[in-house]
Amino acid sequence: MGRCSPGASCFHREGESHLAIRFQVLPNIAVFLSLREEARTRSGWFTIAPMLHDLDQLAARIGQMVQRTRQLHAERDALRIRLNESEAEHRALQARYAEREAELLALSSRAREHDSAADLLRAEAQRAEAALREELARESADRHALEARASAREAELQGNLFARDNDLQRLRLAASSARERIDAVLARLPGAAAEEQH
Repeated sequence: MGRCSPGASCFHREGESHLAIRFQVLPNIAVFLSLREEARTRSGWFTIAPMLHDLDQLAARIGQMVQRTRQLHAERDALRIRLNESEAEHRALQARYAEREAELLALSSRAREHDSAADLLRAEAQRAEAALREELARESADRHALEARASAREAELQGNLFARDNDLQRLRLAASSARERIDAVLARLPGAAAEEQH
């Protein structure tokens, strides 16, 4: 008995062999039946009874083989249907897998694009933060310089104001002393007493 390849081809070959046997056996059944009827009508029925019994058993066996062949054909057809359904499911699963693979690739591409955009934004934010820190440092330095200059100017102005106050005080003292001296000089002038009396 030869080996069959996996799948429905094995059932196909077995079905063909059983079908060939069936078509070869069916004419023999008719011959056996006709011989049996002819033997019954002749004399000597009891001498060929065992042969007729064997023919009956053979016919029953052939009928079982035919029934088994039909059953195998039905099983083969059912297996073919199941195989076609399995192949259809397999193709559907492959299509779904291809769709999911395409979606995954698209999501991966979008994720890479988002990562690139996020990296660019992060780098830009870091550059902006660095620029702001530098600007803040410059402004802070300028403010400290302005405060130092303002403090120095204020100290200078306070010093000048103090010096002017001292100068004004000296001028006032000098003016008062000069007035006193002038009054003393005027008091010693001739005619000052007469003017005082008048």
